[in-house]
Amino acid sequence: MSKIKVNLCSLAEKDHKKEKRYYAHWGHKPNTICIAKDFYFLPLNIKLALLLHEIGHALSDSDYEQEANDIIEYISGIKIKYASETPWGKKLQYIYPEEVSKAIKIIKKFISESSLRPFLR
Repeated sequence: MSKIKVNLCSLAEKDHKKEKRYYAHWGHKPNTICIAKDFYFLPLNIKLALLLHEIGHALSDSDYEQEANDIIEYISGIKIKYASETPWGKKLQYIYPEEVSKAIKIIKKFISESSLRPFLR
């Protein structure tokens, strides 16, 4: 598998406007995680959890949410959690702050560096 790209997407934007917690998806464009522009404004530990989750979809080739999370936990040891309520949406994925550096290392294995740069500021 070649490195995954991350791009803004009008469908992701439309989904996010309908349901606040939808910031990203996989499977709409080849080898691409599509994001809504509000993704840029999320806290880093939420952005990374969302990217990990979408990588999980790519690796599992499954639409099942838990399978995407399970494969990430299997390969990285990072458990993706869900917050019942956040200012950015209900049932939003996150990882613990102490897992951020580990998550970045894992994500860099799968996502192209140029796609990643804007999210790691």
